[in-house]
Amino acid sequence: MAASLGGSLKQLIEASGLGLPVYRDDAGAAVTGPVWVTVTEGFSTNTVALGDAGDADAITDLLQVDLWQPWRAKAPGDPAEDYTLADRLYGVIHGATLPNPPMLVRSCTVDSYPRFVERDSNLVHHAFTVRIARERASA
Repeated sequence: MAASLGGSLKQLIEASGLGLPVYRDDAGAAVTGPVWVTVTEGFSTNTVALGDAGDADAITDLLQVDLWQPWRAKAPGDPAEDYTLADRLYGVIHGATLPNPPMLVRSCTVDSYPRFVERDSNLVHHAFTVRIARERASA
């Protein structure tokens, strides 16, 4: 069982066949390739009231999945942006069944994934907002 929803998303993406290394929160100096993903959780957690007593209330968590890749090739033969990769990553995450989640997950959806160009670092950054509906963790 994954220790967190972010860990479960990490497992999902790494097992997807896209060949993407995934890091929690910040890749830092660990990045060894031209393309990588970071997963950050804790952006927002909301209770969704389902009953009068509150004991069956659901939780909605927002997580961020960031896809980082080179924007332009620096020299002939160097990697540059793969224009299909963000859509393929969306296909992995949106509607997925998370592997080994720490609690019952009802749905996993992508709200949006805007594209940002970071010219100074020659990176393209897609920021996926992932909405996970889940049951309250047991105490």
